[in-house]
Amino acid sequence: MRKIASRNNRRLRKTTAVALLPFLMAQVLIGGFCAPQTLRAGTEQFRKMTWEELPGFLNGEKKVTVSLAEGGAVRGDVLAVLPGNIHLHRVTMATDWKHAAFDSETSIPRDSVKDIRVERMRSSVRIAGAVLGGVGGFFLVPLALVGPTIGESRSEAYLMYGGLVGGAIGGSVLGYQLGKRRDRETIIITIVD
Repeated sequence: MRKIASRNNRRLRKTTAVALLPFLMAQVLIGGFCAPQTLRAGTEQFRKMTWEELPGFLNGEKKVTVSLAEGGAVRGDVLAVLPGNIHLHRVTMATDWKHAAFDSETSIPRDSVKDIRVERMRSSVRIAGAVLGGVGGFFLVPLALVGPTIGESRSEAYLMYGGLVGGAIGGSVLGYQLGKRRDRETIIITIVD
């Protein structure tokens, strides 16, 4: 395999392209674990509403999680907000399945509601992230694996082709996931009387 050479402090240091692969994977893992936490920080909004304002805001909303005062939560789609309760249908998550079965309807009394979490998808940043990540991975990963000059050995060619395909796919997936987190807007509503 051809060696990648760099001059560092008047010494010639030789490294194989395969030896750089762990460093590339470390960068991808750092980006994968740190960037989503950073992006998520700015997408939560806190609002205070009276019970009378809820019907205009919540009716027809999907992916609503109601935190209960006695502990636990129920997630589903809001069918109606009535003066005495919130009526959810298509329950997808509940901490106590005895009171709210999966894919059923349930009614939560007003006194049991601690807060309400609404998740909305805003725009299409995830598509732009997938495109930009795929293009970036397509060009940067082979450059990192093989270097700016391409040798004539068969193993370098295979490494470059693998980098092209793997970089494009991996960059697209990473860009889509980061964009998906950025697209999600969470509104946390606290009931005030």
